[in-house]
Amino acid sequence: GIKAGDIIVALDDIPLNEDHPFINVLLSYEPGDIITATVVREETVLNLTIKLGESKF
Repeated sequence: GIKAGDIIVALDDIPLNEDHPFINVLLSYEPGDIITATVVREETVLNLTIKLGESKF
């Protein structure tokens, strides 16, 4: 799973940037969806499969 210090660079191959801010991409999914998060951990790029939970906000 995602760990403290990981840098999330993409969700389902959608690069996170000014055109695709993290929150906008994340809000396009529903709780329970399974997605692939591309993260940089130290100097390694990893593709992690994660199941989204519900937001408390």
